[in-house]
Amino acid sequence: MKAVLCIFFSYLLLCIPLHFKKKPKAVILFNNVPITKENALDNRTSFQTGKRIYYILITKKELKSDTIRVKVYSRKASADNTRNSLVYCNDFRLNKDNVYYYTDYIVMNSAGEYNMAIYSTDRLDVEITSADFKVVEN
Repeated sequence: MKAVLCIFFSYLLLCIPLHFKKKPKAVILFNNVPITKENALDNRTSFQTGKRIYYILITKKELKSDTIRVKVYSRKASADNTRNSLVYCNDFRLNKDNVYYYTDYIVMNSAGEYNMAIYSTDRLDVEITSADFKVVEN
């Protein structure tokens, strides 16, 4: 419970500089080591192929749905920030004790630029949030 509160308050501190801008409802943070309360804000966006990419979804509001859908799209450098093709999709059941965050990892075996988007399964037409990351060869 302390870890959940620490991560939530860390997220609030992250939003303080954005006080006068439109505040995000959720954020995805990436890391190359398992995410803990000590390293939750050490966001990385470049990873090696075949290695675990840990991510955490932190929301400002409680997630109403009991499941979320995580999608990863590939991007080409020449494409003007558009998603090219779906390379990963999976549904995950949320723990009701942790309604403000979800953490897991994925492994990408191909180098390239990617976009992770997260949806609530009760509203698949509206994404909760999305974030970009890059995978490079070892």
